[in-house]
Amino acid sequence: MEEIQKKIGRSMGMKMGFTMSFVLSLIGNLSSGHFSIVGWLISFVISSIISVFVLGTIFPMKKMSDGAAKALKLTPGKIPARIVSSLISAIIYTTVLTTLMITVAYHTQAKKQIQEEIDKTKAEITAVEKEISETEAQITIMEQNGVPQEAIAGSREKVAGLRNGKLNGELKHKLEGQENAQKNQYKGMLLKGLAISYPVSFLVSFFIQPIYLKMTFKKYGIDM
Repeated sequence: MEEIQKKIGRSMGMKMGFTMSFVLSLIGNLSSGHFSIVGWLISFVISSIISVFVLGTIFPMKKMSDGAAKALKLTPGKIPARIVSSLISAIIYTTVLTTLMITVAYHTQAKKQIQEEIDKTKAEITAVEKEISETEAQITIMEQNGVPQEAIAGSREKVAGLRNGKLNGELKHKLEGQENAQKNQYKGMLLKGLAISYPVSFLVSFFIQPIYLKMTFKKYGIDM
């Protein structure tokens, strides 16, 4: 009987692990705002391995759920016991897997996209700096050739406009905003992902776990 219970625990761990990995990897990538099939598949495979072979070993869900139900004097299979079991599953799986999903989505899509925007802004800054440098060189040549200051005034105004308005104004603020967004993006993605994933994973666990348990018991010839 003890061996059968272990097999049931392993079977339940695998079923719930794959299910939670599928759901949470999908939610994690969608909530990041940068969904891609490749990113989802990578996160699903990685999370499945972690949930089945790591979390399933460290945190045997059925054993923990039964222990919690017993400690709280709840009848296994009844709604209060199922709620406790779903909470345990949601907290463990969601925290680890959603963090993993968001991290993968961030590094494969979101971070790359915002870095491209930062690089584009830096290229604009370089172009403006080059234009300022070339205009200042022209001013120097005109002064050396005795061109009246009135004729050079337009070029000086152009340099001042580029430096104060474009370079140190518009582009500087644009770059600062992009860099700040990059710093805060991961935190925002993670918090949003967790806020969505906790209730969803609880509901999935609450409704799916009894079905899997019934299937597993039937497989090993045990009546519920």
